[in-house]
Amino acid sequence: MRPANSGIRYTKQYDQYSCGPTALINTLKWAGSSISLKKGIKHYQTKVLCTKINGTGVLSLDFALQGLPKVKIVTRYSTHTLFPKKPPKWSAVKAHLQQGGTLILRYDWPSGEDAHYVLVTHLTTTMAGVVNYKSTGPSHSFIHQRTLRQLLRQKESLVCWLLSKKQ
Repeated sequence: MRPANSGIRYTKQYDQYSCGPTALINTLKWAGSSISLKKGIKHYQTKVLCTKINGTGVLSLDFALQGLPKVKIVTRYSTHTLFPKKPPKWSAVKAHLQQGGTLILRYDWPSGEDAHYVLVTHLTTTMAGVVNYKSTGPSHSFIHQRTLRQLLRQKESLVCWLLSKKQ
């Protein structure tokens, strides 16, 4: 199974705490930028106040997303009070991805450890293309759509940005 936009060379985070800046870099790549991890990581780590102790805060990532060239926030969802929307319905996420959009998802690891940011790039019949999902293996992998729906149903710590390319 080949990823959609298979010409894009997505990147993986290189440490335990830079998943937020890495999600921003991969979003830019999805939108058509030729940015590299080496060139962009320090800039976006600084922009989102990413640290080894705290990782990336939601509001810092949201602010950085608002300033990305070529990328538009369609809507954002959260299970806490940061954004006043309920978590997205699967039908809305599915339609958004099928229309060529993408999303950044912040969720808690199943083990209960810190939160993690990933970029969801597209759907196949049964799978979802996800960038930076695991610390080992390729940067772009697939998870079952059922797994993505479970992540979207997390009761706490879920934040989701639906994104599109600016015209």
